[in-house]
Amino acid sequence: MTNKHLQPMACMLAVSCITPAAHAQSGQPEAPGADMAFASIPNAQNWTNGQAVDGILAYSLADVACNIGTQPLDWFVGPNPRHPVMAQNMYRLLDGRFEQIGQSWLKHGFCAIQQDFCQTCAPACGGCCSQLGVGCSDPYSASRNGQWSNLGPRHEINAHLGTNLGNHAFAEGNTTIRGRIQVHVSDLKDPGATYYAEGHYVAQDDAQAGDMTNDNNNASWRAFDFNEFFSVVFSGDTHREEIAMFAWKEANPHVTITHVDVPNEGRFTLGYRVSGNGDGTWHYEYALHNLSSDRSAGSFTVPVGPGAVPQNIGFHDVDYHSGEVYSLTDWTVAHGDQTLAWATETYQQNENANALRWGTLYNFRFDTATPPQQGGVEIGLFKPGTPNAITVEALAQVEQLRSLNGPEDSAMAVLG
Repeated sequence: MTNKHLQPMACMLAVSCITPAAHAQSGQPEAPGADMAFASIPNAQNWTNGQAVDGILAYSLADVACNIGTQPLDWFVGPNPRHPVMAQNMYRLLDGRFEQIGQSWLKHGFCAIQQDFCQTCAPACGGCCSQLGVGCSDPYSASRNGQWSNLGPRHEINAHLGTNLGNHAFAEGNTTIRGRIQVHVSDLKDPGATYYAEGHYVAQDDAQAGDMTNDNNNASWRAFDFNEFFSVVFSGDTHREEIAMFAWKEANPHVTITHVDVPNEGRFTLGYRVSGNGDGTWHYEYALHNLSSDRSAGSFTVPVGPGAVPQNIGFHDVDYHSGEVYSLTDWTVAHGDQTLAWATETYQQNENANALRWGTLYNFRFDTATPPQQGGVEIGLFKPGTPNAITVEALAQVEQLRSLNGPEDSAMAVLG
């Protein structure tokens, strides 16, 4: 049994504002029921060893998961769908931009080992492997998490409900990179960049416990760098129970991060920074992460004020791969009546459009000569339902702060 793991602002409705937080190391259940936490990213495997396949490198992460809840967590072997799946992601922070540069297919878990990495373990079902007991932990090696036969596509999972199909489709393409975290070599050659790995678990009994909030702590991250062979070299500890976007705020306290909960559905997190360019213009940088919303995001709209002329408008996403069904088409942008709006195809036009799906982060940016004002950024939801959009306060009023040293200082005084 053991060998299977060890083988090679002001807040609006449905919004919670985040203060500079200590990294969660709770070891305590957030609510009754099963409560999965991604506890550790011990190491990573480089499957390409610096020999890129069509410009792409491939990785997988080791992990330790814990059940910090009050009930055992289901870990049945497929085709039984009541088992966790794990997404693996990579991010880059460069020149003030926090972007996702890689993602994997989903590792399907099987056979939980009852260990005590997080707490004193109370083994479930007499030590069987179909459930993870209260307080117990379960490890997987990086090689096991990158074994493509255990990897399934993301479209088979409803992250809000934690449900999956049990049996899964298999990745396509080159056997060295298929299904694993895929990163373009061109995204790794910028001096001054810092990198972050993120693991994210989804499980049905966890997602549906604690008034359906126990899955808000299922992602964790760890900083790393690349050596000369593009292998991962980790530094520092795993930052438990928070998404990798918090690395952006750790690097720059002027970043604002806000959770955005869709009523009766999943969670988004918006991060942003507004800063002066030193020439009288301002740079607006937004990152939107979807933790668990199955409805997904199909548009992102920012108020730009009367007379504003946005320039250097940008969008960034992360590529799906290995036969995943989702489109790779970039979002289009339109400058309307005092708004700047990015959007993908509608659900009615294409159910597999490049919406912001769970476990991914997209970026939106522009420059303008107008300073930031208080206003509502709108996240349009992709799949039909009520509401069809969520609005969150994301800009700050700086008009009364012009006595500071300049536009950069003015923005930081409010947005930091």
